Amino acid sequence: MSVRFNPKHGPIVIEAEVTGPARSLTLELILDTGATNSLLSEAVVLALKDVERSIEAAVQSGHFASADDAVATAWPSFQQRKQKQAQPAKKPLTPDELNQQLLADGLITQLPNPAEDIDDDDVPIAIKGEPLSETIIRERR
Repeated sequence: MSVRFNPKHGPIVIEAEVTGPARSLTLELILDTGATNSLLSEAVVLALKDVERSIEAAVQSGHFASADDAVATAWPSFQQRKQKQAQPAKKPLTPDELNQQLLADGLITQLPNPAEDIDDDDVPIAIKGEPLSETIIRERR
């Protein structure tokens, strides 16, 4: 069978028979036109088949009109659980807030004092040879 690809028509769904050592399953899969091969975990395949059987049983028992109805009913519940699990984005800490947090967590014993952080007494170190900036520029060429 040959069908021309039209990206406006959505994904290409194919029926595939997955054969393993114990049994074979027929699944509907979406064709990935960029893949050279596909790997399916046995656990995933079996879980999908179990979900499919569960949905079919719920439809046959009259709980849902169709499989699409079952999925449409379950989807909002899934979305609600997903939203509850999502953490709200935290705003970045200011330097002062970070210092307070580090102090509260016991990661520092005292807050830095900017007035004492003056390095006037530091003496420059003389380095023999070419200036470091020239060395860096030369080595980058």
